[in-house]
Amino acid sequence: MKTPPIQPSQIPLEPDTAIATVGDVGARYRTMSHDGALVHDTPCALQAPSSLTRVVEMMAAADLRSQRGSAFNPPEVRRVIDRLLASRHATRDAQDRLRAASLWTAASSGIR
Repeated sequence: MKTPPIQPSQIPLEPDTAIATVGDVGARYRTMSHDGALVHDTPCALQAPSSLTRVVEMMAAADLRSQRGSAFNPPEVRRVIDRLLASRHATRDAQDRLRAASLWTAASSGIR
């Protein structure tokens, strides 16, 4: 016996502003700009606390481009890092090195 197809009106729609559950990897990126996501991904890929210089060098080596299409420069990366720090998507250690906040950190601190 064939199962009848689901009518489009019967499919529950999820709102774009739904609160993410713990473990929802995409939830962290919903509140970030394109540039913020690229800067956040760089320390994630490095998997170690990194200075501003190292982050900028790695972004240049990976040929990452900003939303405007230009290469990232240190002042621009500093502004994006400041926004990431303010939104708790990143942290700094005692030596002023950047570390991307992990999903575990976000879940334990109540970030959704």
